[in-house]
Amino acid sequence: MLRWQHDYPNRFILVQAVLLVALAAALNVGDLPTDALISRLAFAAGFLLWGFDTLLSSSHLRGERSLGNPLRWVNAGHMAWFFGTYLLLGTGADLKAASLIAPLVGAVFFGITMVFLPFGDFKGPMPPLPPGRYDTSRPLSDYPVWHAFYILWPFIVLALIAAMVAFPPDQGWDEEYLLFQIALLPWLHQAYPRAGDAPWLRGMLVIKFAGLACLLFGLFWA
Repeated sequence: MLRWQHDYPNRFILVQAVLLVALAAALNVGDLPTDALISRLAFAAGFLLWGFDTLLSSSHLRGERSLGNPLRWVNAGHMAWFFGTYLLLGTGADLKAASLIAPLVGAVFFGITMVFLPFGDFKGPMPPLPPGRYDTSRPLSDYPVWHAFYILWPFIVLALIAAMVAFPPDQGWDEEYLLFQIALLPWLHQAYPRAGDAPWLRGMLVIKFAGLACLLFGLFWA
């Protein structure tokens, strides 16, 4: 599977998106109105397409396994966001504060386990990134301001989403609006910029734009 991800990253993530959409459809058919179901399926596909490159590049840049390594904590945050959003969209959980406790605890446990315990690391050297997809000569860690922003961003988003859920307006939040924020915000930037000479269909922009289109469709459909 890692070989397929390396050689055909766009095909790999498209297949993952189809599988998540199928899972979300199977678990939610009959429980949600048709419009809400279509919206949730669009979010399921969109967040995977939109967030894939952020998670992949974060995993590659995370460095040595140490509690004092901030890049490991960033990757733990990305892993937790990815798994938590997967749980929300795949299981049809509602977005009330009490209903989010179990997915949140599960996501945090998953992120820390995969990043800080030995079995979460690759055996041997880190698999190489897909060729020609990123400009690895310019990691964000080379730019102090962007590096600090990169480290803090997953946790800033967590605080923002937690505040939105804990302190909704009097009329409450529209569920699709909350799902849109959860699926969009954690993945706004990544460890490496895109390679300027990457072929369009093999590069990451086509996947990013496809993911954003799915998220916007999910937001405005319902």
